[in-house]
Amino acid sequence: MFFSLSFLLSSCYKKETTWLEENADLSGEHYPQVSSFQKITEGDEFYIGDEVQFEMNFWSRDPIASTSLIVNNQEYDKQVYAPAFSSQTNMDSIVYTYTVPDLDVDKVTVKGKVVNENGLEKESGGIELKIVH
Repeated sequence: MFFSLSFLLSSCYKKETTWLEENADLSGEHYPQVSSFQKITEGDEFYIGDEVQFEMNFWSRDPIASTSLIVNNQEYDKQVYAPAFSSQTNMDSIVYTYTVPDLDVDKVTVKGKVVNENGLEKESGGIELKIVH
């Protein structure tokens, strides 16, 4: 009975990951970090042709190669990294402008992404935009 109980308990156990496991790979290189990704254009609904701005704040211990705006899991706007360090936040930031296209969808999900020169990357959480036709 003890064996059965210990087997059941161990099969339900989910190993917690550490900060190091989530942010560095085995070679010792580091993932970039997205501190915040937010919509800075006011409003909850957007029409075709509207421009919506997003700001991403990010940093990395390793050199950064590029940043991207991702829409519905497709790269929308990729920028070669250009330092934009803010002494107020101690991070880089970039503002992206997304023009709502004429698509047959009611919503899109927008994310930011940072890619390091070492190939490691990190995406932000997604922001859903409601599109009015």
